Amino acid sequence: DSFTEVSSSASIKVTLVQGSSPKVDVSTDGELEDVLTEVSGNHLKISRKQNDSFFGSNYNNDKIEVTVYFQEIDRLKVSSSSKMEVKNLIKGKRLNAEVSSSGKLTFSADVEESDISVSSSGRLEAQINCKELEAKVSSSGKIEINGEADEFDATASSSGTINGDG
Repeated sequence: DSFTEVSSSASIKVTLVQGSSPKVDVSTDGELEDVLTEVSGNHLKISRKQNDSFFGSNYNNDKIEVTVYFQEIDRLKVSSSSKMEVKNLIKGKRLNAEVSSSGKLTFSADVEESDISVSSSGRLEAQINCKELEAKVSSSGKIEINGEADEFDATASSSGTINGDG
């Protein structure tokens, strides 16, 4: 199925590569069935299967690496210690990016509009050229951003940090 939004969670390392057709490759030193990939509408969700135990739900600690081949992308979400890196320059009208709960996201984009939100010790490193850029960071989140924007609106709260150059 085709998708334009990718989200990852639960300490999974995700690499995005632009390609001619959408595809997902999974590598793990654990059980393949513990890796969940689901397309719902235009959204590809990547996560781990929860293990229910006497002490509640938890995840195993197996290393999981996922390579996602995409045609177009307009939304990236990273959470729960997951790491996501986009290898190609993202081009398009709009790109939204959300990072939370110690997640990390790295990308380059040339878009008209971009909306970035980082919270709860999340980290975002980006090279962005756009007309309108909105960046919000809170709760010890960190944004490192380079590039150019005709309009730039930045909001930082609760020990959040935004560093920019461009």
